[in-house]
Amino acid sequence: MNGKPITTILVALICFCAIGPSHADFDDSLEEGKTYGSNANASMPDASTLVPEDVPGYETASPPESDYYNNPAAVGDAASQAAASNEAAQDVSEGFATRPVYTIDSGTDPMLQRQDQAEANSASIAGALEGEYADCEPVVFQGSEPADTETCTESKSLETASCRRTNDCSVTGETMRCEPMHFPCSPTRPSCCSLDIICRGDGAVAVSYQDCCGQTHTSIAQGIDDFHAPGLQYNQNSRSRIVCAANGACIIDFTDYRCNSPTVDLGLHPDVNRFSFDMEPVVECVMQNGCAELEDRVR
Repeated sequence: MNGKPITTILVALICFCAIGPSHADFDDSLEEGKTYGSNANASMPDASTLVPEDVPGYETASPPESDYYNNPAAVGDAASQAAASNEAAQDVSEGFATRPVYTIDSGTDPMLQRQDQAEANSASIAGALEGEYADCEPVVFQGSEPADTETCTESKSLETASCRRTNDCSVTGETMRCEPMHFPCSPTRPSCCSLDIICRGDGAVAVSYQDCCGQTHTSIAQGIDDFHAPGLQYNQNSRSRIVCAANGACIIDFTDYRCNSPTVDLGLHPDVNRFSFDMEPVVECVMQNGCAELEDRVR
């Protein structure tokens, strides 16, 4: 009996299983790594004891660049000096002055001429379009290429301009400078009355008079003009006055009166005492700006 041989194929299935390290093995490896790191750190040299010249890339303790530390102006000065002998810097600097000047002439440029013609005769152009293209449907072009943008620059030659701002000042007058003072009514004889010059915070001057009756009278002056003749009345009697000249020199006219009638004088004693106020000049300044035209051009 004829028949085909029967071949039996034995397929062996082999299973591969990945077995990971146990938790104990991981802890041991971690400890080994710590031990290695500790030993390596112990053998490393102390950086503070190294000789600077042995450090790779070390040049000097005082490199030339240290002059620029915290001094930005020095960097700019060094760059300017280097640019004087640097070929690339010279090419850039000279290029601004030597490159050709391109000027757009509005009278001869074809693009601008066509624009002017369209503006001047727009009706005829619109009429020519009507009818010839009346049956066309608008089509939106879907292009893949980006739009091109063309620009032009009009260059101008460099120029150097200078201007001056001046502050014109002049003395327009004098103002009184107050200093606190205390003195008796008369320096040549015993006096039971006195005067105080008090400087107020608002620039005014207070004159406080203490009479022999135990009374105090205060007068206020805004400036030296209030002391000009007939002077500042410093008590209740109208002839008791302090009179000052424009230069600050002052005299005191004193009047006797009874305590119960201070407005009735018993006798005038002119120029019984003197003192002076210091005067300061009043200066007014006007700025003369000679750079206004140049500033407008820069804008």
